[in-house]
Formats: sequence, structure tokens, C-alpha cells
Amino acid sequence: GGPLTTIAHEGNPAPDSNGWYSDLNIPTVNVLGQVAFYADLEGTSGGDADDLGLYRGSGGAVTQIAREGLPVPGGNGTYLYPGTDGFTINASGQVAFISRIANSSGGATDDTAIYLYDDDAGVVQLVRKGDALDGSTITWLLFNGEETLFVGTSLNDAGQVAFSFQLADGRYGVAIATFERPCDADVNCDGAVNGFDVEATEE
Repeated sequence: GGPLTTIAHEGNPAPDSNGWYSDLNIPTVNVLGQVAFYADLEGTSGGDADDLGLYRGSGGAVTQIAREGLPVPGGNGTYLYPGTDGFTINASGQVAFISRIANSSGGATDDTAIYLYDDDAGVVQLVRKGDALDGSTITWLLFNGEETLFVGTSLNDAGQVAFSFQLADGRYGVAIATFERPCDADVNCDGAVNGFDVEATEE
């Protein structure tokens, strides 16, 4: 066999120093050797309210993707069991996951969403219960984070996430949510920062 690389182990402090790993679960790895995993935590400041997180590591510093009790993107609610219902990682190191949501304004009508973590953009929301779709409203979401003999994962290397849904009018379906990378200084999104971006800013 080849060399072994420890990503994290029981007793290591969480990346934000709020508690330590007590149980590490269901790792998944990409071609870069980056491993996504979720972990139960002990010794946290919030007790049961912040004792689970979703992480990514490759043998050095571990990146926190999502943490129970922290606000979701957009601020409408907090993560509840992020990643425990499915997560996966692609060749770019992006991590897609589904999470239940606590303390949302819509209660049971908007308490689940699918998110994607990107090194540049952070965590972005791709789709959420309560979103409009095909003339109705999403009432149920399913995301497959685990590759099996018969089914691949729901995330591809282009940052697209496939998911199943049910609508308020009773219809079921499948759809793709596509992550659009922020252009930042590359205003016209042509892959280069130059004078054309200045012109695009002035238009």
C-alpha cells in the first residue's frame, strides 16, 4: 500500500475552536485528495444547538463548510443537521449538501435547502423549499450525496446539482441547479481582467 494521510480524528479541535470532534462520519474524496465529512462535536458553546458540522480537509487545515446553529446564506434561519441527509464533493473541491433549517420565517414551508460550497464564493443557496418552479411552489426536495452501484452523486464537476422535487400542485420531477461563479473584477466574465472590464463597468 501507499502512504496514509490523516484528515481529522477524534479529539481534534473544530476549525473555529468551538468544541472538538467526537465522531467522524461518511467521508467522501475527490481526485485532489480532498475529503468531505461531517462530524459530531463535543464541548461546544451551544451544546445540542451547535454540535454538528460539515467539513473538508486534505491533511492540513480543515475547512468548515457548515455548522449547526449558524445562519444559512441569506439569514433566513439556521442550519439544522447540515449534510446528514446527503453531501458530496467534486473534482474542484466544491461541496454540495442538503440541510434542514431551523428558525425560518416560513416554518415547515421553507425548512430545507440544497447548498454548494465554493472556495471563492463560500456557501451559496441553490434551491429551497418554497421556491417557485414550473408555475407552482417546491414543497419537498431530495438530494443524493452518496454514490452507489446503481446511482451516481448529484453533483458534477461543473458545479451543477441534480435534485428531485415535489410541487404544491402534486407534481413530482427532477431538475438541475447550476452554480454561477461570481466574476468579481472580471466584469464581462471573459476569463481575463483587462480594459474590456472597465468598459463593461461604465456601460
